[in-house]
Amino acid sequence: MRQFIYWCISFLFTTVNALIPKKDSCLCIHSFPDYEDMTRAIIGGVKTHVPETRIVILTHNAASPPDWALGSNIGHYKKYSARGVWAYLRSKNIFYTHGCFSWARPVGTQNIVNVWHGMPIKKIGSYLDEHADLPLATHAISSSAFFKPIISFAFSLQSHQVLEVGLPRNDILVGKCSSSALTQVGLATENYCFWLPTYRQGTIGYQHLDGTKEANVFNLPDIDIQALNDAFLEQGITAIIKPHPMASKSLRTGNVIEMSHIKFISDEWLLNHNTSLYELLAGSSFLITDISSVLIDYLLTDRPIICHFPDQKSYVGSRGLTWNFNPEDFNIPVVSTQNELIGALSQSALQNPKLSAFKELAHSTHRDFTRSLLLQVGLINQEGLDNA
Repeated sequence: MRQFIYWCISFLFTTVNALIPKKDSCLCIHSFPDYEDMTRAIIGGVKTHVPETRIVILTHNAASPPDWALGSNIGHYKKYSARGVWAYLRSKNIFYTHGCFSWARPVGTQNIVNVWHGMPIKKIGSYLDEHADLPLATHAISSSAFFKPIISFAFSLQSHQVLEVGLPRNDILVGKCSSSALTQVGLATENYCFWLPTYRQGTIGYQHLDGTKEANVFNLPDIDIQALNDAFLEQGITAIIKPHPMASKSLRTGNVIEMSHIKFISDEWLLNHNTSLYELLAGSSFLITDISSVLIDYLLTDRPIICHFPDQKSYVGSRGLTWNFNPEDFNIPVVSTQNELIGALSQSALQNPKLSAFKELAHSTHRDFTRSLLLQVGLINQEGLDNA
């Protein structure tokens, strides 16, 4: 009975959607978390190339939008509000990272683009379950020819439906971090790195335990935060830790101890400081992460990466990977303990990362990702660009 009700709702929504005329000058963006960098980049691209377009940001929550998401042509509605649903039904172009009414079949009068939130290393979508209920879309995006078949299989799309345009958020990453953003976070005169771990057990959607989950955000059984802080202090680096938004609340907010050279931030913190992760990431000296897709993005900066992966074997055995990825094959050092991490902070790999081969494999182009996407979906045309 539940499946029948679900089918009826989906059928009704699709039927109504097909009957309502679309406005070419309207688009919707929906991301998780609200107001993250994919949303920011698409807004920026639309403002630059098609400023007459009406943008509606569909949100989960009713938080006040940051300054970069404001404008006379920008509306902010909760996704499941009447105005949010109507905006979706009237828009020609829809962009989402984790689905937006995507349990309903797309109609031919809309471009529904799954911009996801990164090129996957860990298994997602059909890699986890070939019979999974996937978010439906007319298109998805990839950063290179290498990732195109991976995205195609993960979301059960034909190859021609996967647009090899790169990720819009990477326009922010390869840009500059504004001095005002650095001043707000107290980093105007400091070198800093980012430590961005992925989650081990999600709080929504897929909630299987991946690898080994420790009771601290560093996922280290041997954590000595004072020794870790002293190591960053010795190198003259402040480490900014941002837990994954799908990590448990206890890891995102509990047992967080601020130190002189270790700082913790969250998505709420970014909103309150009127900035975004990739703007701050653009000014960082190097990255520490594990299996997160930010590793792929960060290659565009030509800066060092440390793969902190204490539970690599158990993670690969439980969650699994979309491809046979071994960071060390690409000159990325892998560390498993706190002492190994501290040792890696002073190694030559941080001065000479030698990641160019990996960068060329993972990224077909190195800039103008948002413009390429808008061109592919027809929001802008090549003739207009040539005459600009």
